[in-house]
Amino acid sequence: MLTSEPKEVIENVDSGEEVDEANEYIDVNGKKVRRKANKTQIALRVQQVATWLLDGMSYTDIVQRGQKKWGLSPRPVERYIAKAKEQIEASSATEIKSATTLAIYRLMDLYQKSVDEGDYKTALDIIKTQNRMLGLNAPEQIEAKTVENWDSKNLAEQFAAIEAKLKNKLGEELPN
Repeated sequence: MLTSEPKEVIENVDSGEEVDEANEYIDVNGKKVRRKANKTQIALRVQQVATWLLDGMSYTDIVQRGQKKWGLSPRPVERYIAKAKEQIEASSATEIKSATTLAIYRLMDLYQKSVDEGDYKTALDIIKTQNRMLGLNAPEQIEAKTVENWDSKNLAEQFAAIEAKLKNKLGEELPN
């Protein structure tokens, strides 16, 4: 047994598995085991998984490929998939924020040029576009009235007035 090696050991490696050269093996009580991956190796694996995700590879295929490539059980590969998805989402959010910021600056520039030229119709269109892009055109809020919201006394008076108008117009009794 190598005494200078770290005690962080995660699993036995079968002789038939394809394992990348970044893994190092140590002898523990006569068994060949793989040392736990360091942060750099994990980062590279997550990056590889992200590439596979972006290439359209299925979850199951990624787990199988990761198991074969790195000599791991499914769970660590699943954790790499989760980290890769987080990184992709964060990257996408950053790109959307950057694109939105750039679009706003472009609209502000066009707005200023339109106002400077006295083209107020275009300036108004730019404001509408910017508001729509930022989601500032929220639908108008309308209070829905239900029977519980109505003042029953006022409602009875309104029905009586409508009934009187109908009687007057028709000149006869209304059926009940």
